[in-house]
Amino acid sequence: MPGLTQDQIAVLSTTQTAGLSSTAVRSLAPTQLSALADTQIAALTTTAIGGLSFDEVGALTTTQLAAITPKQLGVFGVSQLLGLTTTEVAELTTTQLGGLGATQIEALTLSGADVFTPTQLTAMTTAQVRGISAQGSARSTRPASGPSRAPSSRH
Repeated sequence: MPGLTQDQIAVLSTTQTAGLSSTAVRSLAPTQLSALADTQIAALTTTAIGGLSFDEVGALTTTQLAAITPKQLGVFGVSQLLGLTTTEVAELTTTQLGGLGATQIEALTLSGADVFTPTQLTAMTTAQVRGISAQGSARSTRPASGPSRAPSSRH
């Protein structure tokens, strides 16, 4: 997909986007990835979205992150989840967090439970809460504010 422009990627149908392989998604440049609308992100298969790297997850806009389904988020490995800033973790919906297991919840933990909002904590299962490490866990070296991510107006 290296030959496609941002404009060409932006007009792919959700059916076409759903047909992208993990190899095709991994080959997207950051500018191409940012051209995907929230509906296109939501249409990606779990295999395709599961192929995103730490850097690619970190390059997703807030609108794109909001479009990720619980099932899609549930296939993210620890290294991918570490691509999220603490601000982005706080913006995940309780429905999205419902797709994560205890190990994934632990990966999102910065220092105890302070990375999660009270609403998120209340919605967690017992297993997810057990995944929160009281001692904290290693996080991304990116600052909490992360790279500049202007909310997308694409629909």
